[in-house]
Amino acid sequence: VIDSISNYGIANVDNAGAKINDFVFKNSTFAKVEKFITSKNTANSILIESCTFNEAPFGGNYLIDFSSSSANTITQGIKLYNTIFGVGYSNNGNITVKGYRAAASVNVDASNTFTLSDYTGTNPFANVIPYTRPSTDVFTDPSAFNFKIKDNSFPGRSSAGDPRWRL
Repeated sequence: VIDSISNYGIANVDNAGAKINDFVFKNSTFAKVEKFITSKNTANSILIESCTFNEAPFGGNYLIDFSSSSANTITQGIKLYNTIFGVGYSNNGNITVKGYRAAASVNVDASNTFTLSDYTGTNPFANVIPYTRPSTDVFTDPSAFNFKIKDNSFPGRSSAGDPRWRL
């Protein structure tokens, strides 16, 4: 569980001479995180599997930001598997999450990945499944970092999000 990260983010490539080839995030929870991935260089791939996001990233920020430099892309694409995206982190009331930004189009492969109804976003990920209830109805107590799924109707209750929170 990673929570309350301000300013810089989880994975950052802030120098165009540096590089992370493959980003892999599995079986993790990210809460109250201003930024997730930012990069000033290209990468091979990003895999996000069996993760729970709530109040991440800061409203107005991209979840995955490779800026708009012509060299910055994710050549083998983004894979989102068995993941849940809850509400964005309030930035003076703005909770809108931007999906991703890269110089060239990026292939997005998503499977069994959900956005809850309080997730609002632009630059959305293709093939992500919208769910009709908000994070406060799906998770036991998100304000106290308890993301145990309490909604028996949620289709990903036993297969999506960080495994520690599944029914």
